[in-house]
Amino acid sequence: MYQEDPSHETLLAFSKLDFNILQKLHQKELKELARRPKVIEAATIIARLMDDLVSHKFEQQRDHVASAVECYMEQYGCLENEACVELHKQVVDVWKDINEACLHPIDVPMSILMRVVNVSRVMNLLYLDEDGYTNANDRTKCLIESLLVNPMP
Repeated sequence: MYQEDPSHETLLAFSKLDFNILQKLHQKELKELARRPKVIEAATIIARLMDDLVSHKFEQQRDHVASAVECYMEQYGCLENEACVELHKQVVDVWKDINEACLHPIDVPMSILMRVVNVSRVMNLLYLDEDGYTNANDRTKCLIESLLVNPMP
């Protein structure tokens, strides 16, 4: 609209320049995020494995695709309990990767790193003993209410 009015040429030129600079900045940030760092991989492993560890039996009743537990059992020929123990060890190991990234924030800016840590904490909390995402009316509801609704006594 501005390009049709000759009196706005300078404003239009600066607007386009500003847009292009901002776009390049966003592209650079996305490129940095997309290469992505060990801490991002660790967060996704925590989310996936914690979910599968607590919900794989329920999901198999619903004819879902194989979870990490079933895949591990099939690949290594072990029992369910053994698979769960090994997958839990993997979760512990990737938490070490997250802790290392927090101690030495080289690959990811601390502001982004803290968001990844917080998402991992939420996933760990949601899937600690049960599928708190699917069954949000019990423990998860109480946790959210205690954080956002109920005041401290």
